[in-house]
Amino acid sequence: MRWSAGGRDAVEDVRRAGGGVGGRGRRPDGEIATHFLTDPGTDAHRAVQAEAERLTTFLGDNRIRPSLRTPIERRLTT
Repeated sequence: MRWSAGGRDAVEDVRRAGGGVGGRGRRPDGEIATHFLTDPGTDAHRAVQAEAERLTTFLGDNRIRPSLRTPIERRLTT
């Protein structure tokens, strides 16, 4: 499943080298929060944080609700 924002795709599960390394959720204040299950490395971590900040700004007050919530997403959104 992918988001599409501003002509770019942001993978719902944080992915690196073809495997899931964490997840994301949107907090009540609108911030996109991320959680890593494994260490993707400094460059990947910075890239994910930059994309999360960009998406937070892009989405503004608009809300996207996943149809199937993951445990990570539930934990990040509380």
